[in-house]
Amino acid sequence: MPTIYTCRLLRSLTLLLVVPGLVFFFSPSLTQASSNGVVISQVYGGGGNSGATFKNDFIELFNASTASVSVDGWSVQYSSAAGTAWQVTPLNGSIPPGQYYLIQEGQGAGGTTNLPTPNATGAINMSATVGKVALASSITALSGGCPTGGSIVDFVGYGTGASGASCFEGAGAAPTLSNTTADLRRGNGAQDTDNNNADFATGAPNPRNSVAAPTNPTGTGKANPVSVQQGNVVLLTVAVTPGSNPASTGITVTADLSGIGGTANQAFFDDGTNGDTTAGDSTFSLATMVSASGAPGAKTLPVTISDLQGRSGTASISLTVTTPALSLAIHDIQGSGDTSPFVAALVSTTGIVTGVRSNGFFMQAPDAAADSDPNTSEGIFVFTSSAPPSAAVAGNLVAVTGTVSEFIPSTDPNSPSFTEIASPAVTLLSTGNALPAPVTLTTADTNPSGPINQLEKYESMRVHVDVLTTTGPTGGSVSEANATSTSNGIFYGVLPGITRPFREPGIQVPNPLPSGAPANVPRFDANPELLRVDSAALIGSTKLDVTSGASVTNLTGPLGYASRAYTLLTEPGPGSSVS
Repeated sequence: MPTIYTCRLLRSLTLLLVVPGLVFFFSPSLTQASSNGVVISQVYGGGGNSGATFKNDFIELFNASTASVSVDGWSVQYSSAAGTAWQVTPLNGSIPPGQYYLIQEGQGAGGTTNLPTPNATGAINMSATVGKVALASSITALSGGCPTGGSIVDFVGYGTGASGASCFEGAGAAPTLSNTTADLRRGNGAQDTDNNNADFATGAPNPRNSVAAPTNPTGTGKANPVSVQQGNVVLLTVAVTPGSNPASTGITVTADLSGIGGTANQAFFDDGTNGDTTAGDSTFSLATMVSASGAPGAKTLPVTISDLQGRSGTASISLTVTTPALSLAIHDIQGSGDTSPFVAALVSTTGIVTGVRSNGFFMQAPDAAADSDPNTSEGIFVFTSSAPPSAAVAGNLVAVTGTVSEFIPSTDPNSPSFTEIASPAVTLLSTGNALPAPVTLTTADTNPSGPINQLEKYESMRVHVDVLTTTGPTGGSVSEANATSTSNGIFYGVLPGITRPFREPGIQVPNPLPSGAPANVPRFDANPELLRVDSAALIGSTKLDVTSGASVTNLTGPLGYASRAYTLLTEPGPGSSVS
């Protein structure tokens, strides 16, 4: 873009030739090449003046090229029509191709309307009628009434006649302005013939800024509930953020529901129907049924959001499809083996609460609901992780739905497992029920020659011991610094008639033998005749402190499993005694 600056003849005379009877004035001009395509596209100096709409003066640039142009370190500069000193407003940022860049300048006392958000801000009070504006590739102030130099990118002198601009581009200045008119470059800022008088025309001020690049519509998907059983209804929603520049219109939302048995291009609704709560709130919804025959598991449903501007965005909805809970009796969940035949299954069962811990509770089938198989336990532990719900009170009949698991301590991976129902939902059915009768343990149940799992058939059931001979004192901790001890309420014992056992040589069952060990390595049977008692585990129970060889009578409570030993958790209330 060649740029020619011409000084008004009588104002900037540099060469005078006198011939008898004639006087010739020659005005200097120079050509400045610019390759970036950025031009001054509008000037307005009447901001805030009488009759003005806008409160501020402004200068507008236009990028006529096909690439973004950085104006970091650039400036726009202003001088009065005949002035030689220049005021500077620094610029920063970039101008996208085909976009405008608005520089807000000084504010007057009048006007009613703020400019659109400016891309740069200065405080120059421009003349409302005549003046000079330069776009420079530096922030160094220009000098002189008609400045020169390689930093000048574009130049506009506005105002004609004797008092008009002293310097302008091309053959003449841009038109004189008023409080209500601006000089606008023709062709929406694109025309550039290097002549201010040809390239500019007056019109109503029309400040334009750099518009952000268009954005696609986006959305956030949700499922309620996030875990849904096969054959049940789920509400799917997509909260949409419309695209911008320009704003989205005619938004549509579709999703591929083939993962839950639906169609691959299912429309969602924002009209108050099909599960949508509020019409027109940009939340698109669909209440749909999950296939009863589809595969369970985690699902991610792809979502497409489109608008009439031809843009689209994506989102997703995550949910988990589960199988319906199996309605089973406790003895069916426990099975007749060491582990449940329904591990990892979602089950639903009922039972009477028999004991409450800080992280769960024991429940057992009423006596009338027990089966005839002596090898299936009628009790089970419900693991709540934190404090159990209010329905978990001894004597309450509750319904529990949860997932069957076999708990093995992370610190003892070779330990036998303990059957639990985890992540439970608990519903109170009735209160004040009699507890199931406890099973009285005999020496046949704690046979020294029996297998380590010989009490598995009573796991989590109420059991009773008439007399237990302790094999050691109650455990606890000792603070030597404070000369104090603290009981933990745990001790071991055997039934009368069974000799106190000792730790035998060998590797304890069921620990595996080390790699390469010979076949005749002795095995320690873990003393299956020992019974562990925890007198502090159940909420409300009283710790029993015993010595070795003591007789403890009348022990009753659910049978848990911990520290590789079947453990009787004593129930609250009077009953047990130590002698």
